Amino acid sequence: MNKIIITGSEGLIGKKVANFFSKKRLSGKILWFHGSSVGEILSVIPLIERLEKNKNIKKILITSNTLSSSKVLSKFKLKKTIHQFFPIDSNLLTKKFLKYWKPSIAIFIESEIWPNMLKNINKQSIPLILLNARITKKSYNRWKMIPSMSKVLFKNFDICLPQNYETNKYLKSLGAKKIKFIGDKKFKDRRLRQVIASEESKFWKFISNKKYLNTKRIKLDERLLLNFFKTIKNYFYLKFVNFFK
Repeated sequence: MNKIIITGSEGLIGKKVANFFSKKRLSGKILWFHGSSVGEILSVIPLIERLEKNKNIKKILITSNTLSSSKVLSKFKLKKTIHQFFPIDSNLLTKKFLKYWKPSIAIFIESEIWPNMLKNINKQSIPLILLNARITKKSYNRWKMIPSMSKVLFKNFDICLPQNYETNKYLKSLGAKKIKFIGDKKFKDRRLRQVIASEESKFWKFISNKKYLNTKRIKLDERLLLNFFKTIKNYFYLKFVNFFK
């Protein structure tokens, strides 16, 4: 019996503890962007490319939670931008992170809500933005189960910029103090598509290699591939245009 088993572990616990200050902090103001993974980081690349041209901006810090986002980010030739892993959300580690990097502003992307980090950002009076905010009905219902905590957390944001009307409504209910609707700002320019295509091609080359896969005897389940890209590769959108027959 033939089996295809795809396993993977990003092993980030050690990196998240030790590697949020693996690079030297230079003097000057630092703009800090944080996104969970590939989709969130790619959505702000065009914005970061424009910010790099601003002479008043010395450094841009990007943090994320996955190795895949770090690898994708390295494909762009960003001169002022550095990547570090987001620390574990403990009171001690978030304080150490903020003390080391001293960001002038913190910009969280989509739905990144980390209680200890938000609390300590607020204590240090660092401006905090929730960019391209996205809250699903499922996550909204979870937040409503802890109303007092949700109001405290969402009030930490100086401004929230929701990507859809549903999120706009949920943010108001959860206690966000200032909301400005901007719509979905995921950019789909040619360079971003090329990066995603290159990542996809690596996987397709692997599964089409006869050394690893006999296509005549194995029929791949499309759900397995969709799960691979959405959970391992962290893609927010994909569509199959071909499949094994």
